[in-house]
Amino acid sequence: MLSTTVKLFERETLTQDDSFFAQAESTPKLVEGKNQKVYWRSCIILVFNSNDTATHVEQHNTCDEEGTVAVGTSLWFGGDNGKVVES
Repeated sequence: MLSTTVKLFERETLTQDDSFFAQAESTPKLVEGKNQKVYWRSCIILVFNSNDTATHVEQHNTCDEEGTVAVGTSLWFGGDNGKVVES
């Protein structure tokens, strides 16, 4: 039987420039999924099922990207000088 891995969070190429992050929140930051868009710079990400925030199910290395956080998913952003914007 083949095993399939379902990702809880899909990252996308960042479409925003530096000025977009002028009022961004600094890391560390926890984002609870509400189908909102999130943008980040210089962050590592831990992905959790919202009903179990003790054990992450995905980890992404430091990057500058964006994505939509689905209901039932939580993201923890960390990193030196990391910036996060929710919209």
